[in-house]
Amino acid sequence: MKKQLLWVLCVVFVIGALILFWSVNLITEQAEQSMSYISKSDQQTLISYGRKAETLYQAGQEKILERWLQELRIKEDTWAAVVESSIEVKAGSDLPLHYTQGFSLGRSVEWKIHLYFKANPTMDIPFADGKTHFLIQLPARMRPGNLYPYAQIVLQVGLPLILLSALAIFVYGYLMSPLRQLHRATRAFSQGELDARTQASSGFIGWRNDEITRLGVTFNDMASRTARLIRQQRELLSDLSHELRTPLARLGLALTYMEQGARDEKTLRRIRWELQGMEALVEDSLTLGWLTNEEPSLRDESVELDALLDVICQDAGFEYPGRIIELRSEAEHVLHFSNQRALSQAFENLVRNALKHTSPKSRVEIVIIDRGESVQVDVQDEGNGVPTELLDAIFRPFFQVSQSRSQPAEQEQKGYGLGLAIAKRQIQAVGGQLVARNRYDAEGVCIGLIMTATLPKFC
Repeated sequence: MKKQLLWVLCVVFVIGALILFWSVNLITEQAEQSMSYISKSDQQTLISYGRKAETLYQAGQEKILERWLQELRIKEDTWAAVVESSIEVKAGSDLPLHYTQGFSLGRSVEWKIHLYFKANPTMDIPFADGKTHFLIQLPARMRPGNLYPYAQIVLQVGLPLILLSALAIFVYGYLMSPLRQLHRATRAFSQGELDARTQASSGFIGWRNDEITRLGVTFNDMASRTARLIRQQRELLSDLSHELRTPLARLGLALTYMEQGARDEKTLRRIRWELQGMEALVEDSLTLGWLTNEEPSLRDESVELDALLDVICQDAGFEYPGRIIELRSEAEHVLHFSNQRALSQAFENLVRNALKHTSPKSRVEIVIIDRGESVQVDVQDEGNGVPTELLDAIFRPFFQVSQSRSQPAEQEQKGYGLGLAIAKRQIQAVGGQLVARNRYDAEGVCIGLIMTATLPKFC
């Protein structure tokens, strides 16, 4: 899903807003409800006032009742009265009995008091006869909801602040969890820990697939490729320095020999031979380093494969006149979106490698097979083959198994183990694959090695 992080945040904020509004409304209603009733102690006080008035009224002590009411008005800073009520039905109307029995001129002490009314309500404590009532305007000190303005501030400011802070903490944790992992991995990688990676596919963010998690996956891919390149460069430099020491030492000995007065042609040829070998080694190492580091895609030309291999076989025939080189193809094959130079260098290395490990008078065959969408090229020699466990290792830079392969006596220049490594990377650069396997006869005896290159015809 595109913009998954956007959708997740939208859902989180929408749900968070709904929870915020619902919580504020619910708690506000509950707070208002709980603050809208007269306290139990004040209810008992009002009821005791009513019973006192009833007692004085029933005893006929009106003067004392009047004086008591006057004192009550002053004490509570309100008004109070004892009244009688009567209901007269007109026009033959019929009034239910429960209405006349429950008739009141004010509010019961147990009723809800609306906090929004400015004036205090009139409270009604009925006498036992049901007709006489003690009325009192609710004293200000008994008015419920005195703390409601402060509660409103808490509900309208404090509660949203708490809920929004919780939402912000959740969003922060959601966003920062993979970013913290990425920061730790980046810092560790920058300090030389080449195996440092984010945990983009496990733990808290294992179920996520948003932009930040994909950033972690991209970092892992980048770190893996960078670590691989760094290790390859280290190996290349280490192997290159090792390979250069021997010819440099031989050059040093030859120069020392010449400085001592020996200036024969053999020593000069030896120096020239070592220099050519070192030049080839450096050039091949630079080519391999470029192919390894850049991993180029060389798909910009059309190549006539049969003609290319024919030229390579003719050139190799001049260099190895004692071998039999045979090119077999049933038709012409054209590779689109390929690269002639890369294929030329790759197959030249493969053919020369096969010739180098094939005895004189033996045969090297190059077979082109059409596979529909691809072309398969087999380079077959008649050498001793390679141990099965080393078939993949022979494509590593500077790897050699010369002790397992025949080395013709007339070979002058020693190889450095870069040819197959370069060939594999060049074939990969044009979208192909290169593998090696041994050839066996009917009795299961190894009779040579086959290098199989599979090349796409189209992009």
